[in-house]
Amino acid sequence: MGVAISRYSDISSNELLARFCSAEIICPNDPFWNQLLAFNIQLPNNTDEQLIFDSSAEALLQKFLQNNLQTGNLGSLVQVFITRATELLAAPNSDK
Repeated sequence: MGVAISRYSDISSNELLARFCSAEIICPNDPFWNQLLAFNIQLPNNTDEQLIFDSSAEALLQKFLQNNLQTGNLGSLVQVFITRATELLAAPNSDK
């Protein structure tokens, strides 16, 4: 779903994720969502990788939990998904 592949240790310093979790309100029509959705990360393959992922993402998760009630960024993300899904369903099937 994107070309930018990140390592687990880079998650805590990722500018896109930091903005998503911040106190900044991001509207559903903001071009930011294109960048965020192009972000890609490989899933952890073992317990050690999972622990590194969890520890590097924990600070962002706490920040997100503190800010989302005011920003509604999760709701904006859901709206973006709904809009894109609707567009995909409305697009003519090119397989025929």
